Amino acid sequence: MDRLPFVLKSKVISEEYITTTDGAEIVLRRYGNPKGPRLIVSHGNGLAVDAFHEMWGDLAQDYEVVPLDIRNHGRNPLHYIKNHTQEMMVEDLRTILRTLESRFGAAPTSGLFHSISGVIALRLAVSQAYRFASLVLLEPPLQPPISHPLYEEQNSIQRMLVEGAIRRRSEFQSIEEFVSRMRPRDAFTLINEARLRGLAQAILRPLHDDRYILACPPEFEAKIYETNVDAGLWGKLPEIDFPVLVMASEDNSLRKKIAVELTNIAGFRFLPISDVSHLMPLERPKDIAQRADEFFQATVGA
Repeated sequence: MDRLPFVLKSKVISEEYITTTDGAEIVLRRYGNPKGPRLIVSHGNGLAVDAFHEMWGDLAQDYEVVPLDIRNHGRNPLHYIKNHTQEMMVEDLRTILRTLESRFGAAPTSGLFHSISGVIALRLAVSQAYRFASLVLLEPPLQPPISHPLYEEQNSIQRMLVEGAIRRRSEFQSIEEFVSRMRPRDAFTLINEARLRGLAQAILRPLHDDRYILACPPEFEAKIYETNVDAGLWGKLPEIDFPVLVMASEDNSLRKKIAVELTNIAGFRFLPISDVSHLMPLERPKDIAQRADEFFQATVGA
């Protein structure tokens, strides 16, 4: 049953829970054109894919879109924090892709991944467990190796993100309270009121006493920031042999530096986006969808 609190042009094709290798449950949904190219869409740490519905909803006209919440986020039930790791998220993505192929048939499969979900996709790709048709990555927070000139800057930002997540408030009296508290913050200044409310609906779960709680608890969010280390991924990126496009804000100097570096070491394409922040899928969703579609059309066809 489609439980989206938003209006989409395309209705859900299928929706079910699947169980991953460690017993975590993941909601598997499909929208759009079941005969079109398959497109996996996912989100960043602490967020939820339904918040990006304007972006992937437009793409559902031509693609079989699979909007995927990573474990312990969005619609997925909460599982053990000890397994809340990138390694398990890579295994989850592997399970999702295998399930899609076995149940609904093989199809050219691309990915539109925001932030940490992009790192997960790259980790799966370099493990040689899956070959995507193409990838569009929105500011993937790749951690360079310790010897790299960008390491200290990225590591410093991650430490601040850990501290911020630990201090994060997890309960709210209403959707309106969340919106009113987030609105003045710098991170949300480019997001309009309707999309900020949509974000609240996507990342908050209602409790029985009319309160709301974050679907991804602050300590879970902090753990992913804290453990986002290179682990050899950076050096394996040149092995990727399918098209990859990285979009990054022109104003975000570090993400832009990382994106440019990825073009140098791995041959990825880089597209700078003006007037956006790290939350570009909420700020300019239709523009991001159009640019991603153009890349998929040029590299895969739709």
